[in-house]
Amino acid sequence: MKNNIKIRTTLLVLLVLISSSLIADEQEVSEKKVEPKTEEKAAQHVDNNIFIGVGIGYNNLNAHKSGTANLDKSIDSNGYNYAIEVGYEVLDCLDITLNYQKILNDSVSLNNYYIGTNYRFIDNKNYTPYIGVNIGQSELTWEKKPINTSQNDFSSSSYFIGATMGIIYPIVEKISLNINYQTQYMNNHTTSIETLAGNSELTHKFSHNLNVGVRYSF
Repeated sequence: MKNNIKIRTTLLVLLVLISSSLIADEQEVSEKKVEPKTEEKAAQHVDNNIFIGVGIGYNNLNAHKSGTANLDKSIDSNGYNYAIEVGYEVLDCLDITLNYQKILNDSVSLNNYYIGTNYRFIDNKNYTPYIGVNIGQSELTWEKKPINTSQNDFSSSSYFIGATMGIIYPIVEKISLNINYQTQYMNNHTTSIETLAGNSELTHKFSHNLNVGVRYSF
């Protein structure tokens, strides 16, 4: 009886050792299979860390009037914009971009030059949401003067800060669809108007953009 117990115990120990060895071998094989894929993805990321993009869309440019001067024309706030970007992926989830943006409506036009940084949420395989911040310089020029006078300067410069949120959706290899919303706060786009009837100030502080574009990764 005691011998049977010893034999059973020995067999159980052997089964446990064999099972442990098989599990260890399977894990080792799995790790070897995963490593080339990881290296392949890393190499692919290195190859595709520079990108360029273009976009176009709707713009709303906040315009505020203070003072008593009567304007010859109404101030338009709705228009469109187009943008160009060149970017570099610093990390899998972080990029830095250099940007140019042109904003146009019936009243004014703006040329914006800025640098941006975007954080991408890379967990989703089908699309990539991102958020970002921007800082740069803005140049405003009046397309039609709000009042017929030559005594006022109808252009201004201002720095601005902004925020961006968007989604990148892959179309084909190296080409992606980029949909984003951007808001900007401008500190010093103020036009002073002096007339015999009174004085006024026209201020543009906030810009809102909704764009659709494409991005090409090298």
